Amino acid sequence: MRTDGLASRLEARLARGRAEANARMTSTCTIYRRDGVTTNDDGLEVPAWEVVYEGICRLGGITRSLAQHSTQSPVDLQVERGHRTLHLPHDVPELQDGDLAEVSGETGGVWRVVEADGQDQATARRLPVVAADRPTEWESV
Repeated sequence: MRTDGLASRLEARLARGRAEANARMTSTCTIYRRDGVTTNDDGLEVPAWEVVYEGICRLGGITRSLAQHSTQSPVDLQVERGHRTLHLPHDVPELQDGDLAEVSGETGGVWRVVEADGQDQATARRLPVVAADRPTEWESV
């Protein structure tokens, strides 16, 4: 059985889907990862951050019936946090759980990556994220 034709059709379909997905990414974001510690202007040690991605993105909403969430249980209190979806170009490499994304666009803010695993044959890299506070050490960034 020949799969040459199937493979080329799949590649063409993925290329079209990726171009369409990228066209919808009208916001920009910078994704940061903690990278040790540094000393601030006051001589205090603070977390150091490295930039692992800068570029286009789209912050997707939540479809009510399909809303994903995670449950956090500090001590005896359970809190459910709704996940949004951060869309990035399909070939953005090396993201990790816990990375922080600062989004500039219609809906800005800082978002923590919940799950950074990629997938095959995707038109975009879609990451579940939750709202996060902007680290105070970013004030000089």
